Amino acid sequence: MELALKILLALHVLCGFTALAMGLGALVVLKGGKSHKRMGMVYFYAMIGVAITAVSISIPKQQFFLLMIAIFSFFQCYFGFRTTRDKAFQANPADWAVLGLAAVNSFFMIYSLNIVLVVFGSISTILTLGHFRLYLKSIQGKSIPRNTWLRQHIGMMMGSFIATVTAFVLVNVRNFEPAWLPWLAPTVILVPLIAYYQRKYAPKRPSVLKNSVLLLLVFSAISGGLQAQPYVEGGLTRHRFAQLNLGVEVGHFASEGKANLGAAPIRAIIGGTHFWGHADFFVAFTVAQATKSDFSSGVETGGKYYPWRIEDGKLRPFIGASWLTTRYRDGNGATLIQNRWPLTAGLAYNSGNLLVEFTTGYLFDGPFDYYTSRETFHRVQTPRVWGSIGVKYMMETTLSAENDWKSGRTKILTDTLAKLGRLDGWTIAVGPSAGIYLGKSSHNTMENAYLGQHRFTNTFLDLGVGYYIHKPDVHVNLAWRQNKSVQDAYGTEQTMRRKSLALEAYKFLGDYHGFVPFVGPSVGYEWLEVEEKDGGDLIVEAASNSLKPGITFGWDIRPNSLQAWYLRTNLRWVPNLNVAMSGGGKMDFTQLEFNYIQLVIFPGRFF
Repeated sequence: MELALKILLALHVLCGFTALAMGLGALVVLKGGKSHKRMGMVYFYAMIGVAITAVSISIPKQQFFLLMIAIFSFFQCYFGFRTTRDKAFQANPADWAVLGLAAVNSFFMIYSLNIVLVVFGSISTILTLGHFRLYLKSIQGKSIPRNTWLRQHIGMMMGSFIATVTAFVLVNVRNFEPAWLPWLAPTVILVPLIAYYQRKYAPKRPSVLKNSVLLLLVFSAISGGLQAQPYVEGGLTRHRFAQLNLGVEVGHFASEGKANLGAAPIRAIIGGTHFWGHADFFVAFTVAQATKSDFSSGVETGGKYYPWRIEDGKLRPFIGASWLTTRYRDGNGATLIQNRWPLTAGLAYNSGNLLVEFTTGYLFDGPFDYYTSRETFHRVQTPRVWGSIGVKYMMETTLSAENDWKSGRTKILTDTLAKLGRLDGWTIAVGPSAGIYLGKSSHNTMENAYLGQHRFTNTFLDLGVGYYIHKPDVHVNLAWRQNKSVQDAYGTEQTMRRKSLALEAYKFLGDYHGFVPFVGPSVGYEWLEVEEKDGGDLIVEAASNSLKPGITFGWDIRPNSLQAWYLRTNLRWVPNLNVAMSGGGKMDFTQLEFNYIQLVIFPGRFF
């Protein structure tokens, strides 16, 4: 077996290097010429070799990251090559098999919650739906715009090459700081080439979803079509109300002279400027720590207010507030997670699509007790002051629909489709979430004070299948979530697990420039479990299963009612979730589930 794996690994490396060399060669030679076609053919067969050897190696070694990236790369390469042979998109059994494999792979990539796989899985899902749409149009006898095959060829082949380069970099570049740069760099560098080649060789714009635009939106690569500040010139309209921004930030928490307390987080930021440049709402995720410390910051959710709106070439002050989670752990003690509520202030300078921010913040929280053993504790003061510098890329993605909105064409089409029932339909939703424990567990207070209280769950996927009714603007959804929280200290490990399947119905309430809130009841079946180990031996186990009512609320970002997908944030609260423990206390599972951002897809609107 070992010899066979070594041979497969050697073949995998050989095929991988061949694909990298031929892919690079096909990029630089004359497009459509003999050299381009020959290199493309070799690249295609090399990618088949990469996929076969990756599957053969990854399954026995359980290297599922390699497996999913290989399938993702091959899926794009296969259809990129196939379009040169099938310009009319008339699928054969092999095409359907590869498309089905890509759909399954997309699900497991997202389900892994690995940041690289989630991003690529999201892209793969959109590409799979787009290609399925083309096949469906061909079956229905509908016309497919000229040059669609060429745009698909360029986008898919280059997308495959980007994934291949990314996998190569991730395997060979280790312990790099910041951690996100090795996997992001190939995309940032190469994605603009997709848009360039598609404009150059296939200038006609088809009605299908365009691979290059989808990738540009995900990774915020620079494009002249994405405007930073349309609200400056175009008036206060709904399509200029908010702009997406993506960025990175490096911060520093002052150690206040204490050892192992200073922290320097590197964070990824997803946000949006609202109210025509006067507000910025954001979520920031720590992706790496530049220094080792007992103290670290987690997710921050907040907002900033600009008294004078953001404008190009101008320095603007802002004030803000946020909800920040922090972690502290000393040696073998418990990980203490705290909710902090800092106030912030700073200056921002805008230049084109770039917004540079200088921020300082202050935490008002005082010292706390921290157990240094099962019986003893001492007082700890974590950092209260921090500063940061960040760069955001601002973009506008819905402005193209403004003329139709102003002219009334959007309303006419919406009303017509609504009468025909075409705006009603099934939905599929997926997005990352976390749970915030709202109560204290009396069992830990009485028996395990040194463990502390559970504060947050792990990040988990919120999966939903539902049906939307345009009139009266109601959504019925079946939501599945599962999460857990682990606390360990001084030989004791305690795990809380929750699974929930809920049927919920919510009503959308109004529409403020595309910001559409909703609220409604839910009823769900809850599986709750507590497991406690001491020195690796199971000493306590308890569970509770029951049907519970709850409430779901949140908001959609809905530029109009015709889109095939929306971005949603939802929150859920199910009261009185607890498990009775043998000692007389309880473990409290009551959570506020906070969905950072969810992609809601209407499959019927793609066709």
